[in-house]
Amino acid sequence: MAAWRSALLVAAIAVGCLPGDVQGVMHRSKLKANPIRKVVNLLKNMEKKVKVEGDQSKKIFNKYMCYCKTTRAQLDSQITAAQEKIPQVESKLKEASGSLQQLKGSLTKAKEDRAAAQEAIKTATALREKAAATFDQENSDMKENIQAMGAAVAAITKGTGGFLQTKAASLLSKLVVDMDMNNADRDLLSTFLQAGNKDADGSQGAGSGEIVGILKQMKETMSADLAEMTATENGDIKNFEELSVAKKREIAALTKDIELKTGRVGDVGVEIASLNADLEDTQEAMAEDQEFDKNMAVTCANKKAKYTGYTKKMSAELVALADTIKMLNDDDALDLFKKTLPSASLAQQNEQGLSFLQEEDSEESSEEDVRQKAVDSLRRPGDRNGDPRLSALELALRGGGKGKGFDGVQKKVDELIVIMGEEQAQDDDKIQYCKDEIDKTEDEMKQAERGAADRQTIISESEGLLATLIAEIEGLVSGIKSLDAEVDAQTVLRKEKASQVQEILAADNAAKGLIEVASKRLKDFYHQVDLAQMSANQEGSEERVGGAGDSVIQLLDSIRNDLGAGIAGLTAQDAQAQKDYEHFVGDSAAKRKIDSQAIADKEADKADLETRLHKDRNGLKIEKLNVAETKKELAALHDDCDWLAKNYDVRKSARADEVDALKKAKAVLAGANFS
Repeated sequence: MAAWRSALLVAAIAVGCLPGDVQGVMHRSKLKANPIRKVVNLLKNMEKKVKVEGDQSKKIFNKYMCYCKTTRAQLDSQITAAQEKIPQVESKLKEASGSLQQLKGSLTKAKEDRAAAQEAIKTATALREKAAATFDQENSDMKENIQAMGAAVAAITKGTGGFLQTKAASLLSKLVVDMDMNNADRDLLSTFLQAGNKDADGSQGAGSGEIVGILKQMKETMSADLAEMTATENGDIKNFEELSVAKKREIAALTKDIELKTGRVGDVGVEIASLNADLEDTQEAMAEDQEFDKNMAVTCANKKAKYTGYTKKMSAELVALADTIKMLNDDDALDLFKKTLPSASLAQQNEQGLSFLQEEDSEESSEEDVRQKAVDSLRRPGDRNGDPRLSALELALRGGGKGKGFDGVQKKVDELIVIMGEEQAQDDDKIQYCKDEIDKTEDEMKQAERGAADRQTIISESEGLLATLIAEIEGLVSGIKSLDAEVDAQTVLRKEKASQVQEILAADNAAKGLIEVASKRLKDFYHQVDLAQMSANQEGSEERVGGAGDSVIQLLDSIRNDLGAGIAGLTAQDAQAQKDYEHFVGDSAAKRKIDSQAIADKEADKADLETRLHKDRNGLKIEKLNVAETKKELAALHDDCDWLAKNYDVRKSARADEVDALKKAKAVLAGANFS
């Protein structure tokens, strides 16, 4: 390289020589400073320019290496974060899918249980209606039979005639056949009902008392059966009502549970869709980052390799320039130039130096920053003065007389017994009402508390998902800003590099043109010389001048070819750099599009999640109010029922004692009336 640069300088000097005017040039050279000094200054300027360009290329290369380091570090961080996030999202997705299946199973079970409870009420209602109809028929028949036996007893006792022709006698005939009784009584009654039992004078016969006794026994038996059947029916009615209340309460609780689970199924379904979208976005972003990182690795490695080659060439060029300067500054070289190029003038040389021989392969680089008052009992056990009504009765007894004088008191006793029975029935109803309502309200409160707790769990989960979405959106926005800044920086660097290449190509083309001119000038000169020699030879002279000129011309042609190859190589390198830049911009645009779509998807998920959160928070407020209201209802029930529950047995026992005392008093009064 040093040799052809030196030869270039020789050619530059030779450009000033005009064939046929050698003497004039020599005369002018005496009047000017040594032209080789200008060549040396030109070489020194070239040396400085190479060093400046080397510093600029180093700065650009360092920037690009910094960009490579920071960008790849950021990509590695994003890829690592995505690799850590993907299993987490997959785990959440699996957990949510399991929760959804469990919820669906629980929802199906709740619907089946509700349907079973509804069917149980339907079946029990049908059975109750059938049993009630049967009871009504049997009750009517038994009351009619009892009434017929009462009429028979009255008719036989009074001795009135015509009984056998009545409807009661007809019913009695059927009963004699159907009732469970001994054969003697059945035969006696059958005989009586067929022929009657009268003496010759038409009065009742001696067997009338036995018939009446049998009939009274039959009436008592049927009355007892009716009472037992009525008690059984009342018990069945109570059991049916209790079953209905329990099943209706169960249906209500299951309905509310179904509504809650249905909503939860929808929420979990939305959550699964969001997680699927997040997983897909994360996988796509990771794949894009991996591809981008792969391309960056190749590009950065190429830049480094090219810069290494450039530094080697630059070092060689500086050595060549230094060698040339040293060679030209040598005294022997000066003498040689004086002898061989006496008319050389550098007046037409470029004073700013020749940078057209600088070949460098560096590419553009960049840098990046990158959720009792209680009420006493009417009568205490053992205290007959507990109920003022008994005191009034006692006062009436003290002022009453015998016989019919006690009829009014007996009537009052009967009335008071009825009243106490009604009061006891009211207490019975009230205690049952309290039990049912307290149980129902406690169940409602537990259900409301569970609903509020479930809603709070949903809100907490949604708040966590919202925070994650916000952080991911912020990260994506920041990444897009960084990517845009990187593209802008690379664009600036590409423009700077393209401008430098154009400058270098312009200088190289100028140098190539200069060499072509120098070569032509030398060729013209030596062509004239050859003509002159041919003429001299014809005259007998054998001396030939211009052998060295041929070598210089050949060297200049070689240099011109090298410059042409350098220009073609630099043009190809700049085209590759432009292609790499366009590839980088394309990759950046693709990544920006994916990240922008991910932001749009996450913003939509965020809006949906915020809407659900607002709905759930309002729902939580309503459920908390429901819990508070249910607690108030339960407290009011306890205020109304606790005293009765606590004193129910005492009141019932005291009332039973009072009724027993009244019955005993009535018996005494009845004895007094018959005395």
